[in-house]
Amino acid sequence: RNIYTGTGIFLYDAVKSDNRAITNNLSLNTSWVSSGQKITISLKGQFMTTRYEYLLNQSRGSIHNRLLVLQPTIGINSLKKIGLDYNLKLSEVKQRNIQAANTILGQVHKFSFYYYPSEKHWMGGNIEYYNFGKELHLGNNGLFANLGYTFKPANNRFEYKLKCTNLFNSRQVVDYLYSDISLTESHYYIRPREIMLIVSF
Repeated sequence: RNIYTGTGIFLYDAVKSDNRAITNNLSLNTSWVSSGQKITISLKGQFMTTRYEYLLNQSRGSIHNRLLVLQPTIGINSLKKIGLDYNLKLSEVKQRNIQAANTILGQVHKFSFYYYPSEKHWMGGNIEYYNFGKELHLGNNGLFANLGYTFKPANNRFEYKLKCTNLFNSRQVVDYLYSDISLTESHYYIRPREIMLIVSF
């Protein structure tokens, strides 16, 4: 802080204190592959805690953060001409300081598939579901889906594609960005449903 004495002189007053931070981090990354069945299963996880000290308005305080993430994934390619992938992400973020305390719970589901009935035809798509919210009130939902179909005739230079994006015509998705000293809520507005026919050569 600075103090004006009234005589044209400023006096500066400062508080000397170490800016300390304590971080603990535990990570998990494991996978299992079946070459015969063409199945891949993996699991990722993270548990992290941080504690930071700060000085605000001449008052010392601290920020406590805790992050927990679990992310299992399964991929199946053993089915003839069909491929499937599923990914789940569960997260919990807790942040506490002298001003407020917040808990953000989240879950993200991602599913994708493809199908090759023949060399001329290909189709596939993906579905994503997002759910984030404070405490136990998970109300910020988002459901998205994209589909595509491709046809390429034999001995023909033309290729035809039919695509549909944002099949359920979702409006927005809410996400939370976590950092050491902040927790930011972001709203993303999505383009409306689109259906496109593409011809290329």
